[in-house]
Formats: sequence, C-alpha cells, structure tokens
Amino acid sequence: MSRICFVALYAYPLFNPAISHIFGGAEVRAWFFGVGLSKFPNNEVSFIVLNHGQPQVEHYGLIKVYRHSHYRPSPSFNGRLMGRVQDLLYRLQHPFTPSLRINHFEVTPTKFIIYEKVNADLYCTFGVSNFSAELAAFCKRHNKRLALFSSNDDDFSLDYYPDSRRKNAYGSIGSLCYYTIMQADLIVTQTQRQSELLEKRFGRTSVTVFSPIELTSTEKIDSGLAEERHVALWVGKSDRIKQPEIVLDLAALFPDIPFVMILNRSDPEIHAEVLRRKPENLQVIENVDFRDVENLFGHAFLLVNTSVFEGFPNTFLQAGKYGVPILSLQVDPDGFIESHQCGIVAKGDPAGLIDGLRRIKSHPDLWHNCSENIKRYVFNYHELNSKVIQLNQILWEFLRHGVENRSRVP
Repeated sequence: MSRICFVALYAYPLFNPAISHIFGGAEVRAWFFGVGLSKFPNNEVSFIVLNHGQPQVEHYGLIKVYRHSHYRPSPSFNGRLMGRVQDLLYRLQHPFTPSLRINHFEVTPTKFIIYEKVNADLYCTFGVSNFSAELAAFCKRHNKRLALFSSNDDDFSLDYYPDSRRKNAYGSIGSLCYYTIMQADLIVTQTQRQSELLEKRFGRTSVTVFSPIELTSTEKIDSGLAEERHVALWVGKSDRIKQPEIVLDLAALFPDIPFVMILNRSDPEIHAEVLRRKPENLQVIENVDFRDVENLFGHAFLLVNTSVFEGFPNTFLQAGKYGVPILSLQVDPDGFIESHQCGIVAKGDPAGLIDGLRRIKSHPDLWHNCSENIKRYVFNYHELNSKVIQLNQILWEFLRHGVENRSRVP
C-alpha cells in the first residue's frame, strides 16, 4: 500500500463547494490527480488543506481530507494569536524538539504536526514557495519523500539560488524556492520547456506529465457553430500576473461582443480598477463554482488569456474540452497553440490581441479549424485517465526504486 499525501492548501472548495474561496489551476490539477490515484487499490490518498473551520479529517469518496494545523485562509489577528499560543504550548510539551532552520529562516515545529499525523510515504507539493520549502524541510527531517509538481515556468527562475533574498511575484523568497527544488526527490513538470529550464539552471531531471482534464462530463455542451457561441471569456485572478485590466481595453474596442470575466478577488486595487473601468459589454462574475464554469465554456466562442506567465493553464484544457479557440497575449506552453493551430498568440503585443480577435470573429472557417484542432489536441495529450495511469506508474516505480541520486542541500 502506498500512502500518498497531496498538500494543496487551497483545494478544499473542490471537495466542499459550499466553501467559497479562491483556488487555481494547481489545485484543480492536484484534485484530478488525487481523485484518479485513489481509485487504484494499492493507493491510499489524502489531502491537506487550509483550516476553514471544518472537522480535523473528512472523507470524500476514497480520500481523507485533513485540515492544516497551522494555516487558515486570510488569518485574522485572533488567528495569528492562536498560532503563537499553539507554538508556545507545543514548546512547553516538547521542550527538546528544536525548530528547523532553512538557511536564515526558522520553521516552528507546530507547522509539522499535521504531516506527522498523516504519516504518508510520499508528500506532493505544487509549485515552489516559502510554504513548499517548509514541507521539504519536514520531509528531510523525517526521512519522507517529496514530489514537487511544477506550476509554471517561473518555478525555475534564475532568481533562485542558495543565498537569494529576491522575492518572486507571489512574495516567496528565492533561497527557499531553491531549497525546495534541490530537496525534492521527484520533480514532475507540466511541459518540456519546464523540464529543460530545470535541467539547464539547476542540474535536475524531471518526468513530464501533461496536465489532465476530464472529458466525459455529463455537462458537456455541443460546440455548435461559431455564430451560436458569442461570448469572449476570460478566467483568472485580479493580480498583476493575470493582467485582467488588459481585457478592459479589448472589450471597449468590440462593443458588439459580450465579454464575461470570471474574476477571483486577489489584489484589491486591481480588482477595484476592473470594476470601475469595465465597459458595458463586460460582465464580471466572482466565485463561480468549478462545476458551473463548464456551462460558460460551453457558450464561449473564444478564451482570452492575458497572463505574464503560466504553467499549462487549466482554462486551456477546459477550452479544448469545449472546442473554444484561444486568444493569448503571450502564453503558449511548448508552443502548442501555434504548432497545433488552436488559436492566436499575440507575442506579447496588445495590438496583436485586437487583430487576433478581429480575425477570429470575421472568419468562421478560421474559428472552426481552431475549434476542431484544440479539441483534438486536448483529447490526444491531456485526457484524464491516460494521465492518471501515467502518473501512477511513475509513482509506483519511484516509491519502489528509491530516491534519485542528486546533491542534497545542507
């Protein structure tokens, strides 16, 4: 029996839709993989998620979902105070258990309580961050194995080196991100480009497993003709990586096209700017249930992406499921949009978005070809069952044949 624990703090709303809280593509990817792996009889799968006030452990199908002993969504002053009290009580009860240091940073033992309770054979983390470094430190101290699943190309930034104090776009410190990369026993990348960046910059090898999408959902809607699908869709968070403000100008130039923006609140200033400046043909929706997004993709004729960088966005997979061509400012993982003719990439030029939207809107044959191509591409390379089988085989072999040889970080 292999005990596999996915540490995906923001994934709880995927198990319990009654909880309204933001999550991203990394959590969806973890959820798809975790649910899929739980169906193999030799796997025991668990998740660790944020403390939303739920019971300490719940069962969803074959999966145990634990709340983290330390982390809460948007912790209040009282929450932070309780965390300090918890640290103090733990130190009184375990006076000889030292804190763990990662370079100059101290990690209190209370952050490890839930990992000790789960006692998995393998812990899986998504993306490099201060938090993933804490998990890596736990695995090192307790001789547990760690699998790092990359979330985007920036996970292998040149800013990550042993003494780096530089912070990435999400506030994580470069030296801690480096620590995670070098401590991981197994690294699973989303794209060939990520694999190449990892090897070139860090001397580490990886296995590449394309992100999965479930294609047999009963909510599936017939893609129909381009003229029957009239909505231009944008999905993401209100932050400077996703750049939702770019869509405001695009929508204003095409007043005859209805735009729908699924905007999860992140940066308050950017969020307020979008709501203040949005043109009349742009509808902003917050906190859409993951399952309800299916209907929006089923009625979209185009998916717009304005991100600075991504891994392989789950929205691209949802677009492929429903035959929705992609209009991307610059993100094109492994060049699939252009090489498989699944849409238009503007090469980072906002003017290219304008031209691309005009072309797709005015040429039904172009739309139809892109629609068929992206459906075919996603079916051939990202179908859920095939990706879960691939990952299960990788983890099975990894857990039985030991840790990859590599230089450990002291």
